[in-house]
Amino acid sequence: MFEVFRVEVNLIAILLASITYILFGAMWHSRFAFGRLWEKLAQRQMKPQKSAIRQVIWALMASLFLALGLNSILQYSFMLSGLPLWPNALVTGFLTASTISATTMFNTVLWEGKSIKLFLFNYIHQLISYILMCIVISLFI
Repeated sequence: MFEVFRVEVNLIAILLASITYILFGAMWHSRFAFGRLWEKLAQRQMKPQKSAIRQVIWALMASLFLALGLNSILQYSFMLSGLPLWPNALVTGFLTASTISATTMFNTVLWEGKSIKLFLFNYIHQLISYILMCIVISLFI
């Protein structure tokens, strides 16, 4: 554990939150959950890939960066709000997904012509992912 800008960084929490994000994403987009719906909304087909190692590495790096950011936001909001950890994790996950992620993702509807249904599908995935990551991180604060 170390500190950056008055925020404790627990590497185990960051790694577990990242793994949670990747595993939830894999389950969410699997054919047993919502994979077929995603294919329909995205007008794409998921094809088995020979080697997805590169994508997994990039996803892990992105999720580690996301976990670091959520860790900072979560701890600052905990210090400032006075909320207990669990409600703070839920509120922080909801607010970051809704104000940062959703507004950025909405550009795909405005400028790339993606459907609003695909946006909502992806937003709900991000919302749940952010909340799960905040809960995991809050277990180590």
